Amino acid sequence: MTMLAPAHEAVADSCAERFALGMANHLRASVMYPPAREAFLPFRRSTLPDSVRASLARASGPVALYAHVPFCETKCAYCDYETVPLARHDDASIARYVAALGRELDAIADALPSGIEVAGFDIGGGTPGTLTARQFEALLRTVERRFTLAPSFEVSTETTPTLAAADPAKWCAIREAGVSRASMGVQTIAPALLNRLNRGIHDADRTRAGMDALRSAGFAIVNVDLMFALPGLSMEAWEATVAHAISLAPDVVTIYDTVYKNRGIAVFAGRDGVAPTAADYGAQYDRAFALLSSAGYSARYGSVNFSRASGRLGTSRYLEGRILDGLDYAGAGLYASSLVGDSWRFGRQRYADWLAHAERGELAAHDLYELPRSHVVAKYVLLALSYGYIDAARFERRFGEPLASRFGAALAFLESRHLIRRTSDGWELVPGSFGFLPGIRALFYADDAIDFLDEPVVRAPSRG
Repeated sequence: MTMLAPAHEAVADSCAERFALGMANHLRASVMYPPAREAFLPFRRSTLPDSVRASLARASGPVALYAHVPFCETKCAYCDYETVPLARHDDASIARYVAALGRELDAIADALPSGIEVAGFDIGGGTPGTLTARQFEALLRTVERRFTLAPSFEVSTETTPTLAAADPAKWCAIREAGVSRASMGVQTIAPALLNRLNRGIHDADRTRAGMDALRSAGFAIVNVDLMFALPGLSMEAWEATVAHAISLAPDVVTIYDTVYKNRGIAVFAGRDGVAPTAADYGAQYDRAFALLSSAGYSARYGSVNFSRASGRLGTSRYLEGRILDGLDYAGAGLYASSLVGDSWRFGRQRYADWLAHAERGELAAHDLYELPRSHVVAKYVLLALSYGYIDAARFERRFGEPLASRFGAALAFLESRHLIRRTSDGWELVPGSFGFLPGIRALFYADDAIDFLDEPVVRAPSRG
């Protein structure tokens, strides 16, 4: 047995402690970073329009571009995104929002360095499928007019099964307007769970009709989103959901573990004190990996994106560039986020407030942070792990230092535990390690974020 020098023993002990802390609070040690927004309070800066413009002016290209559409038919029980009920907004109200969104995209174009390329444009939400084809076209023409598009530029958007099935002709028009990738949120087909999630209208028959509409529209890539380790989701129900998704024959299947939405899922799970365990995540991921791989979908172990699209990992150009290449990204719309260099911004959170600023062409923020490099690195690594690996060359290109020079002790510890392994392009998760991701993630946290892992996410219900 090899004896470690005292200094090395101390490092190994520190890694073991971090790993154990992440595993003990697996809902907090999620892909979402920071583990609590309070960790970033020391780095908060002015949110005035001049400060926002100055932060965008420091962008280096290419950049990724995002537009947020907050309208939703229903609010899903696990959702922690900024949404507003569709029922409270008539056609004129939605048209006003889209026009303001166009004004904000104009303002972003004015603030970014001249000639900077845009790698991809995602129209997300909320539910972008609530917009008309003409509204999609208006947003795309704004982007084409105001930004320089990279050769591989593509536009991606999202919808629900119900909205996809309701108007197939609209989706043909959206495709003709220039959207080439569409994603449909299925999440689960278990009827009781759908109702509990407030998604009862999106049943299995509706998802099939929705897929038929998107396929008929001719999108280059159609994706289906599923969610695993939902509270109350049995392995049998999860297998049925994956099998249903495979039967739809999408180009891509994305399986979100619910820790990705840990704040929303914690509230949902906390209603009855039942939350999925780390072992639940691992078992359900491993089962989906086996089923999807045998059906011809390709993914590195640990990736949540399974693709049959040739030469593609499955995600949009926007998301791939933002996560794997660490591209700067700029968001427009209600509470949309941006990360340019070390500057992290959220747009105004109150609907009326955001609308007033956007209509004036102002880039006001709800929060603007100037982050230490250690936190930007942590955000990058945690998101990269959702593809099952950390690309060493891309890391060094983004941060100007070798991955091993910053995380050598963490990588050595995880390799010794047979949780990651070296590859020709970096480091990847070892098959069977998905259930240990909370501990793995904790090793890449900035030192001043670790203490927040002690805070519970799901609290036991009060006994009255």
